[in-house]
Amino acid sequence: MSSPVYYDLSELYLLSRGRLKFYGIARVVAEIGYELHLLDKGVIFVVYDETARAFFEVTPHFGKASYNGVVDLGFPEGAVPYRLRGPKPGRSLPNRVFATTFSTFLRAVNRSKLRALQSHLKPIALQDGYLVSAGRPKLLVDMIDCLARTGSRTRFYPLLHDCIPLHDFGDKPDAFQRNFHADNNKVIRHASHIIANSQFTAKDLQAKVEEGLLPPLPGMSVVPLAHECRADGETAKLELPVRPYVLGVGITLGRKNLDVVLAAQKLLLEQGKTPPLMVIAGANRWRTIAGLNSGRNATVAQHVLMIDNPSQADLIRLYQNALATLMPSKLEGWGLPLGESLWLGTPALAAPSSSLPEVGGDLAVYFDPDSPAELAGLLERLATDKDYRLGLQRRIVAARSSLRSWKDVAEDMLAALQTPGGQPIDAAG
Repeated sequence: MSSPVYYDLSELYLLSRGRLKFYGIARVVAEIGYELHLLDKGVIFVVYDETARAFFEVTPHFGKASYNGVVDLGFPEGAVPYRLRGPKPGRSLPNRVFATTFSTFLRAVNRSKLRALQSHLKPIALQDGYLVSAGRPKLLVDMIDCLARTGSRTRFYPLLHDCIPLHDFGDKPDAFQRNFHADNNKVIRHASHIIANSQFTAKDLQAKVEEGLLPPLPGMSVVPLAHECRADGETAKLELPVRPYVLGVGITLGRKNLDVVLAAQKLLLEQGKTPPLMVIAGANRWRTIAGLNSGRNATVAQHVLMIDNPSQADLIRLYQNALATLMPSKLEGWGLPLGESLWLGTPALAAPSSSLPEVGGDLAVYFDPDSPAELAGLLERLATDKDYRLGLQRRIVAARSSLRSWKDVAEDMLAALQTPGGQPIDAAG
């Protein structure tokens, strides 16, 4: 490719080390970046700094040279800048005044951090070529302003992960929905081309355009994410549960539908049966903890084990030793845990909703996400029918070559840049 390709690592720039392993979008950014590094040594890695209002070229550590086996920026501890919080439209005057004051304070702190990072950041002007980003839209809007302000002719190719907050938008959206809506509108208006992470996300984006919630799309390619679950070279240290368990990664009450799992466990208890242990891996959510501690879940709380932020090695071990992975979500842009489970040869139970059938194909076992009875029957069969469980495993292992790797994703991302008609950002847009 004759024009330079810039790959945005700002998502990692603003994260501490520990969150990268389980924060879904950051993981996607890191995995694609690593594979782009392997595929094309000419890719230029950049970050955008809000305080400096400028892009910087960075030289990341990749693979075995990184602390996580994928990519890290190699910055000194404590030098990561804070995310700025400016005033949001529609907020009260006291709220806007506080946000402005606090943002001014954070800018001063960030300037000292930038001085500590001088040897790691090389100023770079993006004047042409392609800027590819898989980061959150809330981080992309500031980059758009910079490109427009500097008159850049760089073509902008964002990967959009979902538009779930626009579901049930209604007449009185909450602050998160309003901000998500504004950020995605701006990203789409200024993008040269949109990359969607699944067919479902592509259709969902178009549906929101037709509803008038999003502006017309400039053109769109679909690049499905990967099933691959990469080991980071660490040794697993977590002691596994002594009883049979099913695994939910990042599963919570609400949209991700831990509710149906708890209801299924209750049914099994009412039938005089012991349900499999439900292991929840990922960042502990206060709402989930509060829900488990409420009276309505008193009978099943002892059958739930929460493991806060296990290492990648421990997570892989949890996948490999589970009866199955559960993904009962009602809305997902992709569904990384479902794909990772299949990659590691572990049966997966999923709702046949949104993008999950794209991820699971004919290898996952699907159930009605509103039917605790159906899920209870599947859990009991997994726990008691060894031949059934082994049959599922054999089918998954036999289909391993059909699953997508992160290399596949990176190759498809580069191919999307060849789509004709992409325009640079319009400063007047």
